[in-house]
Amino acid sequence: MKPLALSLALVLAVPAVADAAVFRGETSQGRGVVLKTTEHGRPYRVKVSFRAPCSDHKRLKAGTFFRSPFDHRTRTRVRDEGNYTFPLGDERIHAEVSMRAHRVSPTEWRGRYKGDFVVRKNGDKVATCQTPLVHWHATR
Repeated sequence: MKPLALSLALVLAVPAVADAAVFRGETSQGRGVVLKTTEHGRPYRVKVSFRAPCSDHKRLKAGTFFRSPFDHRTRTRVRDEGNYTFPLGDERIHAEVSMRAHRVSPTEWRGRYKGDFVVRKNGDKVATCQTPLVHWHATR
């Protein structure tokens, strides 16, 4: 009787593991995207790379990591927004970002990203940067 119970446990465990996946893709700016799902098929990490033109005629090239817990998450949808600050050389960048995505098939996610950035040097605002609405897709 034990071998049968062990076999059933293994069969039941396999589908859950099969749902864990890494989806890779590209944004409408030609930059990279990575979305990772748990063994239950729920997203737990999304990285979106972007370019944001700035008011000082420069361009910010960076990426944003969104991590669980998200504002909203199911097996087929994810949405998150927030803010963070990071150093870049002798400047500090304050970011306000948002992301949303939906699963369009078992092998593909599509989404969009938006970011607004304030660049400060020695505490003084020196520029603002903003992405257009960046669309993306990722497949496994």
